Amino acid sequence: MYYFIPFLESMNQSWQVDIVPWYQTTHRLEFDDVLHQIRIFK
Repeated sequence: MYYFIPFLESMNQSWQVDIVPWYQTTHRLEFDDVLHQIRIFK
């Protein structure tokens, strides 16, 4: 297995991106609909 370990000599870390994950909002986590469906069909 290969690991990507970025190395930049300057303090400008252009490889980092400020993207909010799809499951996370700024205030709270979204309700997971998959877990809800699993509970319904149990």
